[in-house]
Amino acid sequence: QGRELDVEEIDDTEENDRTKFQDQLMTIGVVGRHVPGHSLTILCKLLEERTRRLYGQLQRLHSQAMNISDNSILDCLFEDIHWLVLIAGHVVSMDSQGEAASIPSEIMQYSIQQGASGQVNVQTTLKLLASPACHLPDVPGAEESSDHFVRLIRACTLTARVADTAPLDTEAQGSF
Repeated sequence: QGRELDVEEIDDTEENDRTKFQDQLMTIGVVGRHVPGHSLTILCKLLEERTRRLYGQLQRLHSQAMNISDNSILDCLFEDIHWLVLIAGHVVSMDSQGEAASIPSEIMQYSIQQGASGQVNVQTTLKLLASPACHLPDVPGAEESSDHFVRLIRACTLTARVADTAPLDTEAQGSF
């Protein structure tokens, strides 16, 4: 918010950001995997917050005409979400050239440690995962006791769902 994005920057299709910033994203992924408790939590919160804001803006777009300021906010939200998803993807997966991406051992070990230490309520995590349209506070204990990796994957899935359905699907209006 408060940032002006150049339309050319958003529409730039010369080289996609994943390729253009591959080295930087890989480095961010390595750093994020060194402190998964911190990085996964922050990525979840940022992505969930931006998704809620995106949902609100898309509903506003659907219900009334938006002005230039609103379009600028929407552009910034899309840009933020774009980068958050790219970063999240590089934290929770390792991409090998020509091979399928895999979940790094650091992330798997962190998830296992979370469960073994009693930080994760499996039922809450499953309920969160099974309720993709549900607002996080509507799942009791979700923020405190759900697996961070599962929560991040859910946040990415929810973001895609909101971007895909919010302006057209009136049934989704009660989701947030």
